[in-house]
Amino acid sequence: MDVPTSLYCISFIPYPFRKSFSPQSELLAYTNHIIDRFGLRRHARTNQTVTKVAFDERAFLWDVETESGERYRARFVIDTSGCWRTRTLQDQGRESFRGPMFHSGHWITRSPMKENASE
Repeated sequence: MDVPTSLYCISFIPYPFRKSFSPQSELLAYTNHIIDRFGLRRHARTNQTVTKVAFDERAFLWDVETESGERYRARFVIDTSGCWRTRTLQDQGRESFRGPMFHSGHWITRSPMKENASE
């Protein structure tokens, strides 16, 4: 739970979220609501690992390459991978740091801070 749910939302499309910091399941439900409301599913390419994205300033389009070798030209690219999905820990000073270390990319159902967090 990194930011308030409202920051994941389109301001003019309300949704009945149950919490200020909604779990992934509610964010996914909202995403599907938006996709279905605007008929975007037929245009979407999901569950792909993107290896390169470059903006063509002349064409005003994105050139996208995936791990499987597929290439797309797109007017819009929406990255929903999450910036904390992949573990990256600071190397400098790690050997001498004696406190607990964790990364949200490893959280499955319970975080080290869960006991102190309000949902």
